[in-house]
Formats: sequence, C-alpha cells, structure tokens
Amino acid sequence: MIFDYNLMSADDLAYGGTPTVIDLGGITTPGRGRQMKIFMQGHSLVAATGLTLTDGTTDTATDGLMSITASAAELNAGLEVTLPSHTRRYLKVAIAGTASAGTWSCGVILDQGQINP
Repeated sequence: MIFDYNLMSADDLAYGGTPTVIDLGGITTPGRGRQMKIFMQGHSLVAATGLTLTDGTTDTATDGLMSITASAAELNAGLEVTLPSHTRRYLKVAIAGTASAGTWSCGVILDQGQINP
C-alpha cells in the first residue's frame, strides 16, 4: 500500500480548512481495472456528518462524485472508501456537515502496480 504526500487531500487540516485537489494523472490513471481507495482519519472532529467527493477534468474538481454519510465518531475511527471506476483526473475530498472542532487527514491509497512509470 502506498500513501504518499502527493496523494493527500488533507494533512492534519483544521475542520474549516480547504482541502487540496489531488492530480491523479501524474501518479496513476483512474478508470476500469484501476481500483483506488481513499483513507480518511479524523482527530477529535465534532458535528461532521460525512465526506463529499468531487472530481473533474480541471484542477477545480467541482463535479459531484459521491457523498459518504458517517458520524463524527466513525470519521474519527477512520474510514476507507473505494472510488468509482469513472473517477476523473482531479479529485477533492471535503468534510460534510458543520464540523465545529478537530482536524483530519485524507489521501488516496494505491498499490505498487497502480503507479505510472
């Protein structure tokens, strides 16, 4: 399993911070047969209700991809989500709800065979 800084959307980011858009194109090629997952870990999050994932063909990544409903307790325990095979090049993960405290980290997990040479 590979979890690299270049694959991170949030690294101990405050609940109200702006997550980074991940450029999957320089690292891997999303699509059929290239299953990818994200791993998210909260740290003392309060009032979060899940995750919102957006993607796109540009680095704004504003197109709705999927929403995950999870309690703050579930987010603090850690959550792994498989991305759809139609995920496009740019990906953004954000905390859903009105989180009022805590930090979080989130990134894409790849296997060795999924990295572009």
